Amino acid sequence: MVETIEVLFQEGLLKVLFATETFSIGLNMPAKTVVFTSVRKFDGKSMRWVSSGEYIQMSGRAGRRGLDERGVVIMMIDEKMEPAVAKDMVKGESDRMNSAFHLSYNMILNLLRVEGVSPEYMLEKCFYTFQNDANIPQYEKELAQLEQERDVIVVEREEEIAGYYEIRKQIDTYTQDVRDVMNHPTYCLPFLQPGRLARIKYDNMDFDWGVVVNYSRVNRGKKDVDAEPVYVLDVLLVCSNDSSASKDAAGNTVGIKPATDSKDAQLLTVPVSLNAIEVMSHIRLNLPSNLRNKDSLKAILKSINEVKKRFPDNIPLLDPITNMGIKDPAFQKLVSKITVLEKTLLAHPLAQSPDLPTLYNQYTSKMEATNKIKALKKRITDAQSIVQLDELKNRKRVMRRYVTICMFVYKE
Repeated sequence: MVETIEVLFQEGLLKVLFATETFSIGLNMPAKTVVFTSVRKFDGKSMRWVSSGEYIQMSGRAGRRGLDERGVVIMMIDEKMEPAVAKDMVKGESDRMNSAFHLSYNMILNLLRVEGVSPEYMLEKCFYTFQNDANIPQYEKELAQLEQERDVIVVEREEEIAGYYEIRKQIDTYTQDVRDVMNHPTYCLPFLQPGRLARIKYDNMDFDWGVVVNYSRVNRGKKDVDAEPVYVLDVLLVCSNDSSASKDAAGNTVGIKPATDSKDAQLLTVPVSLNAIEVMSHIRLNLPSNLRNKDSLKAILKSINEVKKRFPDNIPLLDPITNMGIKDPAFQKLVSKITVLEKTLLAHPLAQSPDLPTLYNQYTSKMEATNKIKALKKRITDAQSIVQLDELKNRKRVMRRYVTICMFVYKE
């Protein structure tokens, strides 16, 4: 049936064809015009937007070679679509072709029966190995560039700043552990009342102090009944005037960035996860009932600036033990470790040095380059090794043991 439709369509006997996504992708049937009756699809789990690869593949049918100067693509949008979603769909890249090669016992047995061909030879010549090998020259070029950047960085008093750096990194690690406990719903939800000041770091951007509006629990469906609940926090963030909160294809908020100047600032309500909370303050602001009114938002922004002026050094924070009531001994031990490390840091010879910020930034840049070099060397080593060779050895070992067991049973 499909072949008959393909022949009739190519001969021009079918003027209009309503086809599914699979039909439009799998056959060679160029058309003058392609119409998308919908740009959302069900992928087996949920409804989502058509990806850029799917759009490119299906819209590529428009335009018949030798007959049309250009193909026409019509998208029928029957619901609200954010500009970022449309841009990613139309101007995105096609899906990358990746090898789906995988070993099986049947494949290994068939290869062992063929003279002149071994499973190792097949692994060496497969498309997956070719893809990895094709990246090696680019990796080596990046490695040489990174090593050159690292060697250019010369840090004075490197041994001293290295010790200071390690203590700081350890403090940061422990602080993140403390923050993860504080941001657990059990402890933080009782303090997320409307108006609470909280410092927010979202998408690797520091938005400074924002105002909590409310929080809600995300419905994860019946399959995840036993899973830990997930909460979304709505926060008024101080963003730049050219920011416009919108959703991308994955449902994440995009198009926002922190304000760099008080004159270039506006308040936007942004949904974030609880992990975006850096710290919470004692202070709560009185929020108006209508948060869509521009005058109300200006008043809230003014209140935030007033609090920052009143506490120029440190805005009072909620103490995890005294205020939030976290009595876990392991957590209290973690807080004590941070206190000890901070005292050690203050007693460090470089703690009072005016050159500390410069030296620390230089050493941090050098360490970042060193870590990138280590990661890239590992990628080069993995790319140069034969893919799935360990799995092949393991499967051969299983088959040898199986043969040994069968021979033993046969003799018995």
